[in-house]
Amino acid sequence: MKIEEIRDIIRFLNQFFSGKNSYLDIKSPDFEESKVGEFYTIITDSKIKEDKDAAMSIYGVAKPDTRYMFLKSHFISRMLNTITHIDLSNPRISAYTNAIFTAYKNLFVSAEEKVPCPLP
Repeated sequence: MKIEEIRDIIRFLNQFFSGKNSYLDIKSPDFEESKVGEFYTIITDSKIKEDKDAAMSIYGVAKPDTRYMFLKSHFISRMLNTITHIDLSNPRISAYTNAIFTAYKNLFVSAEEKVPCPLP
């Protein structure tokens, strides 16, 4: 996922997030002082568009390494889990957007239920 796509999702979450049961608790002191919080700050407060620039800013390395890639995937996971807590009763969300969001959410849940577990 590109950094600009992450930035767009964060903007959407900031607009419509209900604030309850967040996986991406941006107001928590633990969050602010963590690498995840640092990644969030860099994504939202800067013009960084490339992973290499974000990796340089966070870890001081010119090329994204495993630490950065783990941090980015962990952040994306938390961010996507937070999407399930969007307040769809918000009057600024159109009925069309609400229907699309609900359809994709139901599609994801039904597809997840049909995937066989590879473990015995």
